[in-house]
Amino acid sequence: MLCTRKLAPTFASLVTLMALSSNAEAQRRDWDPDSHREAAGADIWLWALPHAEFFSTAPLFFLNVEPVDDFWIDVWFPWNMAVGDPFFDDAVAGIGNPSIQFRYGPKMGITRWWVGGGVGLPMSEIDGYSWDTANGLGAASMGYYNIFLWADYMPLWATGGADIRVVDFMSIQVSGEPMIFFDVDDDSPDTVEFAIQTRAGVEFRDPGSGVGGGIHLKLFWWPTEDFIDNDLFQASLHPFFAYTGDVFLLRFGLLFALDEPLGPFFDEGPDLNVFSQNLVVGGQW
Repeated sequence: MLCTRKLAPTFASLVTLMALSSNAEAQRRDWDPDSHREAAGADIWLWALPHAEFFSTAPLFFLNVEPVDDFWIDVWFPWNMAVGDPFFDDAVAGIGNPSIQFRYGPKMGITRWWVGGGVGLPMSEIDGYSWDTANGLGAASMGYYNIFLWADYMPLWATGGADIRVVDFMSIQVSGEPMIFFDVDDDSPDTVEFAIQTRAGVEFRDPGSGVGGGIHLKLFWWPTEDFIDNDLFQASLHPFFAYTGDVFLLRFGLLFALDEPLGPFFDEGPDLNVFSQNLVVGGQW
């Protein structure tokens, strides 16, 4: 009888630990990262130069839906407005390339992955100094990441990535997009360009409150673009804080250009020195 009484608390503790472990594993498997959410809102990029009277704002309106299981549709409508020196005297504005992307994105245990592709409507091909300048500044404020939204070509791209929840409060995120750009301008209709981007990072999120943050390293390479006698390569660092609720979502981030041509952000002088702010507001269901 005494032995049984001693074993009872031990057995109860073991059962409790097993239950907690099972609950933690369930939380790791039952979650929806940003890549697997149905949502709508605005992704706003703000950029100002401290040594000049210059300000740029690029709101991207987005929609993410899952019409059938594991099939996702992403839609973006980008535009940008900027004002001030050193680039121009008057305000400029332009519409980027409205874009749509289709993805197969299953949920497998602790992993959420996807593959797919997209196409953009080449609104950036509309000629005009104001239009072209605004779209170029919009691309710069994002560190040239997702440049298919701004490039003055018709863009086609493939996409793939994964979000892996290694513990219930942390996930590892990787993605990449090779892109092809077709020049549909009458002057050079046969021009085709190639670019590629990749992103890697980590996000922390409290499962109960939805509060968290993370950081991404973003790399962009346009090998066919002759940019000041070199191909175009840009690295950026993007830390952020976020709240993801059952209905409302909010994210605030900072983008630091790490190298030329947009940076480094800490360099003093008349260069671009891109250090932009990013605000995402919207709702999900």
